[in-house]
Amino acid sequence: MYNALIVDDEKSILENIQKAIPWEELGIETVFTAQNGSDALSLLEAYHIDLLISDIRMPGMDGLTLLKHVRDVYPNIRCILLSAYGEFEYARTALTLGIENYLLKPLSVEELIASIQKSLDNLAQSKHIDQNLFHDNILLRWITGTISEDELVERTPVLNINLYSRNYSVILLHQSQHHNLLPLSSKLETELKKDYTVYSLAQDNDNRILILASHEINAIRLCRQVQHVFDTANASKDVIAAVGSVISGSAELSRSYSDAKSTLQYAKLFSSMQVIAFEETFTSRINPLSQSRVQNILASDTVEAAISSGKILFDDLFNLASTSREVHDLASEIGATIIAKAMDELPQGTFSQLNATLSERCGPLAQYPEKTSYYTWLETLITETWLLYHSQTGSISPIVSQALRYIKENFSASVSIKEFCNQFDINASYLGYLFKTETGVFFNDYVSQVRINNAMLLLENTHKKIAEIAERVGFSNVSYFIKCFRGHTGISPAKYRQNKLAESATLQKGTFK
Repeated sequence: MYNALIVDDEKSILENIQKAIPWEELGIETVFTAQNGSDALSLLEAYHIDLLISDIRMPGMDGLTLLKHVRDVYPNIRCILLSAYGEFEYARTALTLGIENYLLKPLSVEELIASIQKSLDNLAQSKHIDQNLFHDNILLRWITGTISEDELVERTPVLNINLYSRNYSVILLHQSQHHNLLPLSSKLETELKKDYTVYSLAQDNDNRILILASHEINAIRLCRQVQHVFDTANASKDVIAAVGSVISGSAELSRSYSDAKSTLQYAKLFSSMQVIAFEETFTSRINPLSQSRVQNILASDTVEAAISSGKILFDDLFNLASTSREVHDLASEIGATIIAKAMDELPQGTFSQLNATLSERCGPLAQYPEKTSYYTWLETLITETWLLYHSQTGSISPIVSQALRYIKENFSASVSIKEFCNQFDINASYLGYLFKTETGVFFNDYVSQVRINNAMLLLENTHKKIAEIAERVGFSNVSYFIKCFRGHTGISPAKYRQNKLAESATLQKGTFK
């Protein structure tokens, strides 16, 4: 637990801050107050203080004098300064003394809570205090659209930010192998400063943000400049630069940031390009009716129904494509629309979980050069998104979600509800009831569905014998496999393969390979 000290010459402000902040929830045990700098120094000498929140203008010893003393004697104390509009010189001096944030009166309770939380997080992680904390806080609020225009105009002189350029754009740098991204980001920033005004901030070790301002920004030319830096620096292939839309005026910067995030999501799943602009992501080829069908995939009662809907839709749209690039665009748009639908309705905290899961289990779409392989990719994407979507919206419980994933990962071996229940120490009868209620199918029937779906892929894409395929997907008896296959598809495995070979021969006469 921490101790905080609030210093302000107005007693009403002290009382309001004390009442408005959930101190205990934030981890603060004791909150001391003082109405001038001298009293504050006495409290600092008598008690261990972790966080100082102080007004700047006070009679006698003002906030800056107090802050200078704190920096000399108590360098580890986190400090937040409060002030009225127009006190630029005070803010400049405060930055040199290392503050966590500089908040303007009248105070926003939400912003003060966020600043306190950030200060305590920094304290827990033993980060060095410097002016970049304040700098990054303002830039982050600018690109996310959470700072008012008046406040932004008020604070930009302190940070030397130009709000009056004609064009702006946001670049997101991302790398997935947890190497140090700062050297590459610094090289890129240095090179781009030859043509643009550049502001940078770090989200975390794997992500950095560049804000560009100029009289004119051309996204394609900018991508070439970034790629040139990557090439000359021998940048790791896991680094991606996503360039947001070019916008007119600083007030719309949050749109460029949002577009950059969408572009990064697209690049991670649907593209092999290392540098990509928002303008270069796919152009929609799906009509509104089909778009609605894609969005409804997640509403399917079972994950198998969702997969089936996705594959049927892909087949229906396939006649629109005449090249492998167009097939890629169709598959990527289906995938991106499904993800967007999920993100519209899922809690924000699950976004990173979905991104990590899809990156790990799906991989980039660029790995799949042939149409038949897109089925596997789409099935994985739909499965993982559907499971997370329904587990978060309450229609699928965590244990059933775990059972579904267990089946997906172990279908080729001996899979049974008893074995799963023993592993997770739950009652088999209860799980069986829960599984049927939430998925619409019995546990063993679902296992058979997964095995048959994977057998279909092997029949389409390999020349393995039917007996070998049966064994590969978990059937120990080939006759039983053929019976189950016919029950699911209406035809035998041999007939299914014959039909797919005929379809493939027809496709190869066209332009798509």
